[in-house]
Amino acid sequence: MIEMTVIQAQTTLLRFQTKLGLFKFALQRKDFKHFSNLLQLEKDGSIVDRDLEIYAKHLRNLNEDFEGTLCGPIENTCAGLDCCEI
Repeated sequence: MIEMTVIQAQTTLLRFQTKLGLFKFALQRKDFKHFSNLLQLEKDGSIVDRDLEIYAKHLRNLNEDFEGTLCGPIENTCAGLDCCEI
């Protein structure tokens, strides 16, 4: 198990949140280098724009779920947890 501080955990989550946004924009541009399954579907000619919109919406929703919940200020992140003392 990897041990990390609250700051390190928050930094990791912020990086992941940033990647979600980048992945959403990649889908919208039809840049599938990070999505091997979609890359194969594109080669087969079976990509549907409506499906891409749905995938991008899911990524946006996931990104929004992170905002203010897991990646809020440190004092809010640790609220109610016995292990966090600031």
